Amino acid sequence: MPSTITAVSFKSSLLSRRATLWLAAIAVAVSVVNCASLPPPRTPIEALYRKRCGNCHELAEPGAYSGNDWKRIMVQMSGNAGLSDAQAAELLGWLMKNSGSKTP
Repeated sequence: MPSTITAVSFKSSLLSRRATLWLAAIAVAVSVVNCASLPPPRTPIEALYRKRCGNCHELAEPGAYSGNDWKRIMVQMSGNAGLSDAQAAELLGWLMKNSGSKTP
C-alpha cells in the first residue's frame, strides 16, 4: 500500500509542476503581447511611467484612478520604483492631470 500512495503523490506532484509551468508560460506570453501592443510613449514622463512602474506591474491607464488615488499610490510606490523626488513629483503631476474623476 505505501508504494501506491507514493506513486499517486509523485504523479500528482508532477501534474502540479506541469500545470505551474504552463501557467507561467501563458503569463509570459500574455505580458509580451500586452507590451508589444502599446503605442510608443508620447512624452518622456509617460516613458518613465512605463519603464519604472511597468517593470513590476501591469500598467493602469491614468484615468483608471482618481487624483487622490494616485497620490496614495505614489506615496507607497515611488521609493520602490527608484524615482528621485523630482521624477516622483513630475510623474504624480502627469498622473493627476490624466486621472479619472473621483468615485463616490
